[in-house]
Amino acid sequence: MQTQGNLIWEDEQGEIDFDEDRMVKWFSMAIANLSAFDIPDDEQAWILFLMGAETAIRGNKGESAVGEGEA
Repeated sequence: MQTQGNLIWEDEQGEIDFDEDRMVKWFSMAIANLSAFDIPDDEQAWILFLMGAETAIRGNKGESAVGEGEA
């Protein structure tokens, strides 16, 4: 169940739900990071997955996509 400020959560039916507006900001930042680093093509999916896990943790703690304040 969503609690105030969560970026991603499990709803009452067990489905994953998320705050779309905030998630777009995090996703855009992740893509910008991928393009800024020389990550081999065969590792990009793994890195994006790890960024998603980090996003869920940091976003649910109230961090913003740029690392300061509320998202």
